[in-house]
Amino acid sequence: PVWLVGTSAGTESVASLATKLGSRIDGAVLTSSISVRYKRGFSVFEFPLASGRVPVLVAAHKDDGCWATPSSQASLITEAFSASPRKKMLIFEGGDPPKSDPCEALAAHGFLGIEKKVVAAIAEFIKGK
Repeated sequence: PVWLVGTSAGTESVASLATKLGSRIDGAVLTSSISVRYKRGFSVFEFPLASGRVPVLVAAHKDDGCWATPSSQASLITEAFSASPRKKMLIFEGGDPPKSDPCEALAAHGFLGIEKKVVAAIAEFIKGK
């Protein structure tokens, strides 16, 4: 199976390819998705998400402090994949105190301290559970 997984700016690539590759991939996972356009890139909403016909998991951290990836947008991203045969949104909580800028990996943005929990949840979704 081929699954595309992207975090933060990587979600732009995953969103783009999930809408273009169709059945050539098995699914897509977007974590800490860019949902607010910024000067160096795009928002995932700028891609035709409704044309994505693969399973999609959207994961976010409730306390993600990055201005470009508010967890409040996760439900809108999930809903935007309207043609997906299976979609799910997961909002995580907890973890370790931040050790970096809010938009970097060593903060809630990167699921600091709960990485294993997040990876396990992604694996369960990929397995179809």
